[in-house]
Amino acid sequence: MKETYSTQDIDWQRSSQWIIKKEDLEYTPSALDGIPLVQEEIQRSKGCNFIINVGLRLKSPQITLATANAYFHRFYLRFSLKDYHYYDIAATCIFLASKVEDSNRKLRDIIINCAKVAQKNNNILIDEQTKEYWRWRDVILYTEEILLEALCFDFRVDHPFNDLMRLIQKYASENKNLTKVAWTYINDSTRSISCLLFPSKVIAAAAFQHGLEKTKTSLPLDNAGIPLWLIDIDVSMDDIHAVMDLIHSLYRHINSGKPFVAHSETRPDSHSTTPSTVATNSAQSTPQKQFGATSLSFETGSNVATSRAESSTTSQGEQSEQEQIATQTDKSKESQEEMEIN
Repeated sequence: MKETYSTQDIDWQRSSQWIIKKEDLEYTPSALDGIPLVQEEIQRSKGCNFIINVGLRLKSPQITLATANAYFHRFYLRFSLKDYHYYDIAATCIFLASKVEDSNRKLRDIIINCAKVAQKNNNILIDEQTKEYWRWRDVILYTEEILLEALCFDFRVDHPFNDLMRLIQKYASENKNLTKVAWTYINDSTRSISCLLFPSKVIAAAAFQHGLEKTKTSLPLDNAGIPLWLIDIDVSMDDIHAVMDLIHSLYRHINSGKPFVAHSETRPDSHSTTPSTVATNSAQSTPQKQFGATSLSFETGSNVATSRAESSTTSQGEQSEQEQIATQTDKSKESQEEMEIN
């Protein structure tokens, strides 16, 4: 049976509580706290990069990391980056996604690798005898409850991997170079907010279009000059270009190497590499800013402080992050052929 892509499918995905309009980004909890959209996107990108680097150490499946990144982006539709540091939420998203995707990793291993990636120090000793270990453990277990409620216990994530592979198998099955380029592009897309603005099939189409452009591959057109694959997937080229613009802006930031300081009233110049301290006095609980059509109304038992300090100067930390991103991209290219998507 011929497999087709229906506009109704995309319309259904757009109706999801996790797909928002671009103008809604002006009213996220972080934006209402005074964090500019550009800085919010950069902090989101750093959190996603943290997830990927920890995941590589844990040898987590690619689907697990993509799910963790989706949870991470969704969380900040309901809570502010000012209230919850991206390292804390990223670590918790890894823990939850590992369970959801049946790729369980021991909490101890997650804690140790999160601490090492956060401090950019592979030689640091982290075990049950260190305070660092217990701080990370307390943060992950405490924040998991907040994450679950922020997600409304909706763990489903529609990833673009299957849609991309169907396009490749149907229209470019012999073009391995295109496959590598498009697959890497989808991996990079998880660090952008594209999953909040577009359904998964649009992201898959954007990755396929990027692969065609980079490899200078031409595919058959219909009588009106429209690519047959575009008619098949039934996605707007305007949406495809919008996704590509988002990801290319991420590339421009990475390549610029400009230093960035995370926004916070309590840490104007730096942030520490230890997890947030969990307060124990529930009487000091305050309601959190929330966003979205199905926003929650609940108070947390305590607030998570977000003071952190870089283990090196800002420029050194940024340079190290760029090296991690480059290494991670190389690894994703090497491992792409080993991935199997049903």
